[in-house]
Formats: sequence, structure tokens, C-alpha cells
Amino acid sequence: MGFYTNGSKIVEAYQTKERIEVETQKGLEIVEPYDYIVTGVYGEQYVYKPNEFENIYKIVKEEPRGV
Repeated sequence: MGFYTNGSKIVEAYQTKERIEVETQKGLEIVEPYDYIVTGVYGEQYVYKPNEFENIYKIVKEEPRGV
């Protein structure tokens, strides 16, 4: 898991290696290999395809304080 920013907030995210199911605000979603799962500020989860995620988020070089 790593920390990423979209310029206004920092989130935790990881890229999956296998097909899994994740509970999101939209309901149960199937996550395919290489998709990203982002954990929001309140613990909510979002699923992004790699190209979409990489266009929105940039890796944070060091772990933010207080996380």
C-alpha cells in the first residue's frame, strides 16, 4: 500500500494482483488484476482502472505525518 495525492488530498491506495470483490459506495464491485483500490479519508473504498488512476494521482514520496 502506498500514499498518493491528487493535489488536494492524500489517500492510501494499492494495485491488485488478482480478481477480488470490494464493497464500495456503489455496492459490491469486481476488481480486476492491476486495478487500483483507493481508501478515502473516512475508510470508503473506490476502484480505478490503471490509466484513470495514474492520470489523477501521483505517489507521495514519504509517508505523511499523522497517518
